[in-house]
Amino acid sequence: MSDRITFTSVRLKSLTRDHKGTTAHFAASMNASVSKAMGWLEIIPEFLTSAKLEGDLAATILELKPKSEELTKHGRELSINRVAGFEAIRMEIKGKKGKGFRTELRFDVKSAQPDAARRFEEYMWSVGEEPSTATVSYDKPTQTSLLPGEENGKQLEVQ
Repeated sequence: MSDRITFTSVRLKSLTRDHKGTTAHFAASMNASVSKAMGWLEIIPEFLTSAKLEGDLAATILELKPKSEELTKHGRELSINRVAGFEAIRMEIKGKKGKGFRTELRFDVKSAQPDAARRFEEYMWSVGEEPSTATVSYDKPTQTSLLPGEENGKQLEVQ
């Protein structure tokens, strides 16, 4: 079953590639819908400056759409395999030193598409630091019901 999740205020920060494919490193705003879909708290506690977050999406498609009207033609759709490496970073709001914080979400998108590195790079050069939305289509894990005599997926011993 395929589902979608949308990340807002997304910026493509960098990318790497190797014999397995391309990994694009993104930063986005933490928002309630992403937090709810991933099962996270929306705000990290004040005493933490960063937190590694659990979660991994078996993804299929990434749609990148710049917010700016004049940059919409640079939007991209790519085949991807996985979204992982989630981290929440507590950031001071620009121009508000000591007066407020926001939570930035960082994550990695992995793609084995042969031209992924070129397409991500073109996107980075044409859009730059302008915020975008990133919509990820992913496969929800299937829920398995336990068989009689099983608990937490393990066979119970009969006494």
